[in-house]
Amino acid sequence: MKFLSAVVALSSLFVMACGGPEAMPESPAVGSAEQAVLTAGDSLIGSWQNGSWVQTIYVSGDGYMTSVASGYPCWSVGSKSFRDLVKTSTNEYTGECGICDGTSVVWVPVSITVSTDGLWMTEYFNGTSSSWYKT
Repeated sequence: MKFLSAVVALSSLFVMACGGPEAMPESPAVGSAEQAVLTAGDSLIGSWQNGSWVQTIYVSGDGYMTSVASGYPCWSVGSKSFRDLVKTSTNEYTGECGICDGTSVVWVPVSITVSTDGLWMTEYFNGTSSSWYKT
């Protein structure tokens, strides 16, 4: 029983939202639209919260953790959580996100959709998804 608990706990570190704790199975809808750099007016720019986790995405296309929960050795305030994000269409973005692989961050492709009201973003990666509220 202890072995099974350890396996479940360890596997939860592998399937984490980009820079965060939650992920739900999903099928990503990644478009192949023309890519564009981010601008200050893009709905993705800003801080996003999921529970006690907060990450901020900048015009550079990079995102960083600004608040993290304890118990996740991969993440600390200032850790990069997104990189190379580009706009693919209205409220749609692609790039890479970091996921916790034990004690280090591994980079995987990510597709992000921002809600039409700009208050929610959902990230899709590795067959999972996670939603974040704009703060």
